[in-house]
Amino acid sequence: MLEMKYGDNGDPLTLANKNRVASKKIFEQLQQSTRSPAHIAQADGHMLHRQPSGAQKRIRQRQEQKWLKAISANVNTCDIERNRAQSGSENNAYRSLIDSGGYKSILPEEPPFPATSASITSLS
Repeated sequence: MLEMKYGDNGDPLTLANKNRVASKKIFEQLQQSTRSPAHIAQADGHMLHRQPSGAQKRIRQRQEQKWLKAISANVNTCDIERNRAQSGSENNAYRSLIDSGGYKSILPEEPPFPATSASITSLS
């Protein structure tokens, strides 16, 4: 790059002018280095992917919508069938346990609280 040497005894106007000239030279060097053939070749490599036309976009969107509908319909029917099978077997197992008398509550058996007329009238 450039090497800038300024004298300590220069006036501010000439120092600012020299600084502006040096900045222009640095800017021009940067512009030239970015225009080099190697840089242009790299930039072209990134621009190889073209945007599809409007018709191609619509075709792709329709295909994606069809696939999503088919997938969601397939997943929903599988979930419904699986839930029916699980809930049916769980309900049957629970009902047979209750009917056989094999289920015993872990809660203590206490008599229900008697409802007094004073507590009912105080709530009104």
